Amino acid sequence: MQKKIALINDLSGFGRCSLTVWLPLLSALKAECLLMPTSILSNHTAYPEFHLKDLSDELEPWIDTWSRLGVQFDCVMTGYIASPAQAERILEFFDTFDDEHPLIITDPAMADHGSLYPGLGIATVEGMKEIVKHADLITPNLTEACLLTENSYREDFSRKEIEAIAHQLEELGPHSIVITGIPSKDGETLCDYCYDANEGAEWLESPRYSQFRHGTGDVFSGVLAGLVMRGRTLAQATRTAGDFVRACLEKADEEQTPQFEGVPFELLMNTLTSMED
Repeated sequence: MQKKIALINDLSGFGRCSLTVWLPLLSALKAECLLMPTSILSNHTAYPEFHLKDLSDELEPWIDTWSRLGVQFDCVMTGYIASPAQAERILEFFDTFDDEHPLIITDPAMADHGSLYPGLGIATVEGMKEIVKHADLITPNLTEACLLTENSYREDFSRKEIEAIAHQLEELGPHSIVITGIPSKDGETLCDYCYDANEGAEWLESPRYSQFRHGTGDVFSGVLAGLVMRGRTLAQATRTAGDFVRACLEKADEEQTPQFEGVPFELLMNTLTSMED
């Protein structure tokens, strides 16, 4: 039976991120996507300027309407929040649909390279932490993992220290954790640390690209979620998601895609579906 995934994230008109990435990728992986946009942006927040419309006041009637209609789903996936109020609405969403016992996947998108995204503060971090406490699976990058566990960010953590951070994250609530974008000591590779309370742990390593591109975290989390919903183990899903992101980065170089426009994943959708078969 086809899986249904409720996607709670912002909608950016330009820049390949959030819902504009999750929706096509998860649809390609055969999931039916139900959308609850938390904000509408002209473009993502890494651009020099952006316009953001916070939809916090619209989320409660959205939740109420879905509840009255008896909407059901197998999974809830949450991402970027623009304010603590949005975290409160998401927690209300969890409470409202708790009887469905959906798998909850959270990409705590709020920071990178040691800094919070523009416009976000510590109150939003605390709101994200409350969301994470309800999640089954989370996919923070290293900066976000540090913020959630109140560790000072640095790039030279040992593997043992990363594993300790993962256990701190597990203590918050989630039993499956993928910490992404961990630099190696030589700076030549990036690692993902994949931990599942039942399946165990695995380190996955790949070449480091010289140019950072926005939206790759959304591509990664979207593919990973879709594969987990199709029965892949966390390690299998993490490996395939990472392979797809790397293919997208190579395609971006080939197409000379502007950095802020992310990666042209649309050109590789057939590759994605063949990778998951």
